[in-house]
Amino acid sequence: MRTWELSPGGMTVPATRLLLVDDNPGTLEMLVDLLQRDFVIAGTCSRGAAVLAEFAEVNPDITLLDVSLAT
Repeated sequence: MRTWELSPGGMTVPATRLLLVDDNPGTLEMLVDLLQRDFVIAGTCSRGAAVLAEFAEVNPDITLLDVSLAT
């Protein structure tokens, strides 16, 4: 599990887990490339019908969702 140091004293916390959802493969790939250095990519999803199942499976801290996602 990736962790981040919060202070010079060595306190660490788990890295933030993201679920990325977009029906455009290029956009999804770009988001992964941009965010994977600073966050744990817990999962990706490209179909609206599968989002809830993926969410339940990966239990992300944050979900970045395309609001115009097709079902």
